[in-house]
Amino acid sequence: MLEFLRKLFAYDKWAIDRSLASLEKTVNSRACAMLSHVLLAEKIWLTRLKGEDSSSIAVFEELSLDDCTNLSNELQSAYLAYLDSLDEPVWIPSFLTKIHKVFSFRPRSETF
Repeated sequence: MLEFLRKLFAYDKWAIDRSLASLEKTVNSRACAMLSHVLLAEKIWLTRLKGEDSSSIAVFEELSLDDCTNLSNELQSAYLAYLDSLDEPVWIPSFLTKIHKVFSFRPRSETF
């Protein structure tokens, strides 16, 4: 199962890289804002999975393309490190408990 998750994160990185390459060819502030939101949401997920407070992460902040590239690289490394920290037979109940807590979290009342 962990190997499957590693493949999903590899696909996520590939898709983000394709989006970044597309945005480098044209200026589209709405698309950049959406990509920023996706990356910051991924950062929030990782922070919560690690049991840390994510309230200081501004999910609607618009990042530059360079910042998006850097954050994407950081997230890829951090998610793989997180997966590496889990024990295959034991991680599922812990992971599911954390996911339940994430979905139980009431988001801030910000709108896009």
